[in-house]
Amino acid sequence: MSTIHTSRGPVVDLPVVERARLLQTLEHWFAAAGSATDAARSLFVHPITVRYRLRRIEELTDRSLSDPRAVAHIGAALLAVRGPGAGHDEQPAAGRSDGTEWSDGTE
Repeated sequence: MSTIHTSRGPVVDLPVVERARLLQTLEHWFAAAGSATDAARSLFVHPITVRYRLRRIEELTDRSLSDPRAVAHIGAALLAVRGPGAGHDEQPAAGRSDGTEWSDGTE
């Protein structure tokens, strides 16, 4: 099992709305260079909300976002889902209700 699959596995089982919210938060956090305050500003939520969601991602993936290797793994998983051209301001891809598709390509 790949590290990326392990990183995103528990997120797959989340309800669509929660999964989309966490992925959107993660995208904004990466776009804000790891700043919860800047991510919150772009998401129009309180920084505490962003920090809560990031902790939820850490709990689900069993990885710390303060560990550069974990951040790289989670970022790679996010790219695998969203694609390299996806940005935090883009609309969900056609045919998917929330723009996510958690697949490692083996299905």
